[in-house]
Amino acid sequence: MFDADKDLRMMRVYGNIGSYFDNGISDVDVMKALDMFGGDDIDIYMKSDGGDVFEGISIYNQLKKYPGKVKVTVDSIAASISSVIAMGADELVMDGEHSMLMIHNPWTAAVGDAKEFRSVAELLDKIGGEIASIYAKKSRKDKEYFLNVMKEDKYYTASEALAEGLVDSISGYEDTEEMEVYEEVIFAAAKYDHIDFSPPEGVRKAAAKGLEMREEYGRGGTEVGVARARDLKNGKNVSPDTAKRMKSYFARHEVDKQAEGFSPGEEGYPSAGKIAWMLWGSDAGKAFANKIVDQMDAADAKKAKAATLASFAKRRDAQDRLNRAKLS
Repeated sequence: MFDADKDLRMMRVYGNIGSYFDNGISDVDVMKALDMFGGDDIDIYMKSDGGDVFEGISIYNQLKKYPGKVKVTVDSIAASISSVIAMGADELVMDGEHSMLMIHNPWTAAVGDAKEFRSVAELLDKIGGEIASIYAKKSRKDKEYFLNVMKEDKYYTASEALAEGLVDSISGYEDTEEMEVYEEVIFAAAKYDHIDFSPPEGVRKAAAKGLEMREEYGRGGTEVGVARARDLKNGKNVSPDTAKRMKSYFARHEVDKQAEGFSPGEEGYPSAGKIAWMLWGSDAGKAFANKIVDQMDAADAKKAKAATLASFAKRRDAQDRLNRAKLS
């Protein structure tokens, strides 16, 4: 069932996604409804087991481009491509604790020879990658994380979806202790969003040079250092924990710069210590790690201050309620 009410600025998406289903909901249906709403803020209520992936992506794109605020409430289940559509909302709400999301790899039926089946498999992999990117964008997790999760049909309860960062809230749970716990989980994942964890060019070049040196001279660095260098060379974002380990490494091994063979022109250059230093990004890596950790420390301090203020406000509100009770 598909229904759109202009006066209520409300849309109901109840059923399969795709024009080829009996009573299926098409991207054209949604497009006409959005045109009718004219950019006003809207509410969409959804219960769908999924359907056609390309019509679903089209609907997702339409919601992302819509100029007004889009609030989607999952009334029971948003599964498969309908869960992707839900990601297009500005605000995604699970209706109570018993609603669910389901995500998985795309699948299809095909007819043809081996070449045709290989082509279909390649297309499914590409589609799966795009879908994983959408979940990753919403949750702030890596695309690879969702590619792994999607290998099986993954059903999320409302609380699990909230903890995963796939939804914004659960209706009716705003004031419960459990809701506060999940909000804390999400905030902890989001508090470093303003920090750039990607290695700058100088770090990437130093790590690449360190790998070349180690290959040429056969010394310097551990397997951990080599793995770190490969990640830095390839521009892979470092995690908060990795940034802390990098800062710790440079602090411990600063003394290695005083050893013979660390600097060009010295006997034994490049020393094992020099090569190991390069693997971790050299001086550029040290500056990079220190900057990130400083930014993280500032974010942690800000979060702690906010938590203290929130705790004070709760105690004050509780005291106010107690005082009013005494007066009555």
